[in-house]
Amino acid sequence: MNINESTVLEIPKLDLERIKPGQIWEVSRRLYCPLEFSQQERQRLYSDAARRFLNGDGLLHYVAIITEPEWAISAEEPWRVVSVMVLSLQTEYLSDVDILIPSQLSGVGRDLLAQTWQVVPMLTCNLSCQVGRGLSRSIYDRLLDIGDYYCGLIDKSPTLEEIESLGLQVGASHSSQRQEIQAFHQQEMDWATILEVPVAAYRAHLKTLAVTDSLLEQALEIEREFLNVEQTPICLSQWFDGIVQTGWQTFEQLLELYPAHPAFSFRKGVEVGEVSADNSLEVARSIELLSATEDVDELWNAAEALRVIDPDRPELGIRKAKLINLADKSDESIVALSMAQIRKPAGETYILVRVYPTAEAHLQPEVKLSLLDRWGETVLQAIARRTDTSIQLCLSGQPGETFAIALAFKDSIVIERFVI
Repeated sequence: MNINESTVLEIPKLDLERIKPGQIWEVSRRLYCPLEFSQQERQRLYSDAARRFLNGDGLLHYVAIITEPEWAISAEEPWRVVSVMVLSLQTEYLSDVDILIPSQLSGVGRDLLAQTWQVVPMLTCNLSCQVGRGLSRSIYDRLLDIGDYYCGLIDKSPTLEEIESLGLQVGASHSSQRQEIQAFHQQEMDWATILEVPVAAYRAHLKTLAVTDSLLEQALEIEREFLNVEQTPICLSQWFDGIVQTGWQTFEQLLELYPAHPAFSFRKGVEVGEVSADNSLEVARSIELLSATEDVDELWNAAEALRVIDPDRPELGIRKAKLINLADKSDESIVALSMAQIRKPAGETYILVRVYPTAEAHLQPEVKLSLLDRWGETVLQAIARRTDTSIQLCLSGQPGETFAIALAFKDSIVIERFVI
């Protein structure tokens, strides 16, 4: 792959201030990308459906804008990324997640099928033109809620009545067209390579920029900080001995600071610390799971159940929290970083890292929680969405292993180094 300088010069000049959530845009059949691909690479990277679209065959495609364009890394940088929901003119594949938007609601002139399950990034230069009058805020929110429920990001889906009251149309959850709908989803995922490949190329392009670029300079600073041998990592095993570093506190002390905060609530059902005959079986089962299971989801679900009933059980290990100030040039977000540890008899330690908001009920969108290895490479990452009350990562390791946790928001990043 080579940098295609001529493509950069030909990028259409869009007024990025005009690109707003809820708008509907036509997707361009002329594809702009910061990297130039050979014919063989295009054959490999783009699906048949994508190549047919670019060749002028098939139906037009539309997208609904979900987020405003990301900030440019420099004034000269022409590439901007925006999140979109894919819309289709193939309205015969109505389902519980493919929602029909009648033409009178959008003003496009044709009915559209909103693929609530497919929200993807794309480069703004691959938007052709805005069409219709866009989606109302209530329709925009409802479509996102349907997609978030489908992806497991929220616990409750909008009701049929709530959806249809807005003029939207929904298909049956278990229709006779299920196989056809699955084939349609695959076709649309294949087509979406048109949107996704240029974004991936852009991110690869970033790595080719000069080290004076602000984003790469920040990455280098992170690496220098992470690899600085003078920076002493926090020894997590010392917490079991009562040795806790400055800034870290018990989760109960955090609750005292924010007693009414919904993000810190425990599950409802029993009073904390109340152990009775009715829940003694659940206590025994939770303790058994904590000792025996190697499934991280099962382990932490058992820990949560036991913590509600009997929070002082030694099997729960130890949990500490720290307030982190993610302040950048334009905003400030103070979050709580929680580290829970459970040590297994064989010596392995299971760790649950969670990030909670403090000022609001939900985390700021785009707050990033990353697990870094000893060389500073990202191993796992969780990114907050608008409905998240917390984000988390799970890991495990043996005594002496090192890792780091990075918290990032806009231009701000904080790294905490640990040794198990």
